[in-house]
Amino acid sequence: MISQEKVKECIKLYQLHRYKEHESYLQQYSAINRISSLVYRATWGKLIDGSTHQHQRRVKKEAKRQMVIKIRIEIDVILQLTDFHSIWSHIEKLRVDGYGDLAVYDCALRLASTKRIYPTTYVYIHQESKTGAETLLQRSLTKER
Repeated sequence: MISQEKVKECIKLYQLHRYKEHESYLQQYSAINRISSLVYRATWGKLIDGSTHQHQRRVKKEAKRQMVIKIRIEIDVILQLTDFHSIWSHIEKLRVDGYGDLAVYDCALRLASTKRIYPTTYVYIHQESKTGAETLLQRSLTKER
């Protein structure tokens, strides 16, 4: 099992080396005035310069198109939610084939960050990280959706 000290050390390293960069990246979504543009950019992982975030490059265009439609229908509800897990959970329920765990998380994070809401209760990890953590901890980390 990983000690509390190691976890605290990892958090401190993140705060020292990656937090400002990550915060700056998320702030660009808060600057988007039109809701339809926000949904599109958050779902597709589009950055201000027009490029696509590396996490969303492998997601099929059709899956992203379908998610934009579903999220646009639900965006008023999503933006009224007050904690990250609720936002993530709502988007997770809208998920279509081809729009994976990491895409759902990233979209939820981008939308939530516009309200300065961030994950606080759970650790959300993608498949490769999950496999490595399970190997380290010698137990399953899968949580029922």
